[in-house]
Amino acid sequence: MNRRSKRGASWRAAREKAPPPPTATVLIAERLPRSAPTGIIGLVTAIMLSWTWDRWPNLLIDFGRDLYTAAQLAQGKVLYRDIAFFTGPFSPYLNALWFRLFGPTLPTLVMCNVMLFVGFLWLLYKVLRRVGSRTAATAATVVFVTMFGLADLVPMGNYNFICPYSHDMVHGLALSLGAILCLARYTDASSARLALLAGVQMGLVFLTRAEISFPAWVACGVGLAAILAYDPRARAKRWALLAQVLVPALAVPLAAFALLARHMPRANALRGMLGSWIWVFDAKVNALNFYRESIGLDHVEINLRRILAWALIYTLALLPFFVAALGIRAEQGRRKAVWFLIATTAAVIMAVLWRHILPSELARPLPLFLVILAVATIQALSKNRADPIVRPQLTARLMLVVLGLGLLGKILLNARFYNYGFVLAVPATMLAVMALLDWIPEEIARHGGSGSGFRLMGLALLAGFVAVHLQLSELSLSRNTVTVGDGANSFLSDNRGNQVNALLTFLARKVPPEKTLAVVPEGAMLNVLAQRANPNPCLNLMPPEIASLGEGRVLDQLQRTPPEILVLDLDRISSKGLLFRNEPYAPEIAAWIVANYELIERFETAPQEPMQLHLGVMQFRPKGEVGVGG
Repeated sequence: MNRRSKRGASWRAAREKAPPPPTATVLIAERLPRSAPTGIIGLVTAIMLSWTWDRWPNLLIDFGRDLYTAAQLAQGKVLYRDIAFFTGPFSPYLNALWFRLFGPTLPTLVMCNVMLFVGFLWLLYKVLRRVGSRTAATAATVVFVTMFGLADLVPMGNYNFICPYSHDMVHGLALSLGAILCLARYTDASSARLALLAGVQMGLVFLTRAEISFPAWVACGVGLAAILAYDPRARAKRWALLAQVLVPALAVPLAAFALLARHMPRANALRGMLGSWIWVFDAKVNALNFYRESIGLDHVEINLRRILAWALIYTLALLPFFVAALGIRAEQGRRKAVWFLIATTAAVIMAVLWRHILPSELARPLPLFLVILAVATIQALSKNRADPIVRPQLTARLMLVVLGLGLLGKILLNARFYNYGFVLAVPATMLAVMALLDWIPEEIARHGGSGSGFRLMGLALLAGFVAVHLQLSELSLSRNTVTVGDGANSFLSDNRGNQVNALLTFLARKVPPEKTLAVVPEGAMLNVLAQRANPNPCLNLMPPEIASLGEGRVLDQLQRTPPEILVLDLDRISSKGLLFRNEPYAPEIAAWIVANYELIERFETAPQEPMQLHLGVMQFRPKGEVGVGG
């Protein structure tokens, strides 16, 4: 036997002798076969992909910006130098890599994101198995697929994991969970490789968004502190562990800075590396009403009352089943069946009357739930700090709780599953499902009740909860019947797609292909569909961009390199400025547009159509130049 064969044999023998990693200890029999999660999650994912296929992108905004930016980077442009961008460089350059490898088209990004989505499901399931049973982890992953990853809870696309409004949200969540999983697994093997991998992912998540990276770093910091405080093996080599995590966590952003500094001044490279961290403390950005409304600071007292009210509603809804399960004994199978039937009936009623239960409010108590869970987890961890099986589970749970609380910070008093909640509410919701199907049933079993009975009731209620949100998705997806664009970049959209198609036809027939194009205030998807470049670094003229860059700087760029053709959303401009939610901003830019462009064509939906769109095609009119129609 050669040396390599001997090493392989010794490695296999060591692996066979090594104890298996600890899994969640539950007081309820695990009835789900080991192979079942893959089949269940795979089947649900396949059905959801088939149902939602080609209906993920938004017609004009957000996702198109990521698509256009990645295509420009793949062609050789440099982020922060040629394209103004307000978050970290990881996601744009990852998408640009896909385009360099497979071609700069929408299907390329869709298929790569589908593959990443499948990997994310594996990652999410593995993380959840660290803190709970196979049944609960499978159910929670199914909830994620149907309510977050492939859902369309609002009629605009955008908020899904295939064509997200911002890729760095999705990538940041995946990297955060990956770092947590590595630290959780470190408690099994004390592997330097796992510590290094956790650090690399912490460094990469720093290059996404501040609202993702800050909770991720805090969660991993809390996990490291718990490991060092309670794990004797880790404590014995604490300095090595800290170096293995922190050195790559810091080295990755520094490497990004060095790469950016090769193409731009160091100050600009530093701003690019820091990404949205620069704007976290920007008074102008933080003062925007949109962000205040998003977090719930516009009506603090009202939102606090809603949180408490919905917490009470959930408590009262679950209390009868909790009490019933406490009183059910193992031999009372008929009584368990009756209560399961009651729970199923409640779920059916919930699904049928979904329009009357205010589905937009259902996530309200998530922050309060996580605060309670954090206290309970810390107490349990302190009590079981010497238990080598329970301690790692509680450490992993604590990291997830901290991550969930941090992510909810952006929607703290206005928590929701839709909009930003498609990413920010994921960890909190997953923990709620785990509590419903594992931790509450275990407490019931400890007190002599039927934990398995409560789990069955919980599964029935959860099915009704998912059915409510599937109907919301159906309501939105059913509107997407118009094929927008042609060739590889086509997709399905709502009735507004007819006007966009007419506009694209007009541009192709009437405007020379070398003419540059900008969409105001936003709409880079039209640049992709029309295959025309925007000559300005600032792709969107939205309040965050104007507040962060400064109106004067953006206007100066427009004046130096004016787009030859401008598509204007006619509903979002007035004599007082551009409009966002009927509030004016950027008055100087709006005045410059009116003074320097002439309207040459309009594309508008009929008044009776459900979704309204009013676009105007405008041409830059310097002295002596003849218009398109002339």
